[in-house]
Amino acid sequence: QVTENASASAQAARERESELQRSLDQVTENASASAKATEVRENASQSALDKLMKYASDCVETLKEEHASKLQALACAHETETQARQREYRQEISSVRHLLMKYGKEKKELEKEHTRTIER
Repeated sequence: QVTENASASAQAARERESELQRSLDQVTENASASAKATEVRENASQSALDKLMKYASDCVETLKEEHASKLQALACAHETETQARQREYRQEISSVRHLLMKYGKEKKELEKEHTRTIER
């Protein structure tokens, strides 16, 4: 009877140990799956962050290019305006020179005429 009881008890202990091992294996498997899922989420988050950072960098570059383009356009417009003003100034100077030469000739003619009038 004692042997039977000991044998039954040993069998129950083995079954309980086997059941505990299965539970431990299940917990380990669940923990591993959870860790893998966490790793996948972290990788996805990092990938999304990387894409966002790349997009932000591209936006900054685009803004820099647009700003540079606008500055270039302003510089060209200013240069064109400056050149137009210089052309106008040169024309005015030429007109003034022409008038001075004309005035000089007229003055000389008047002086000659005056001298002739006095001589008469």
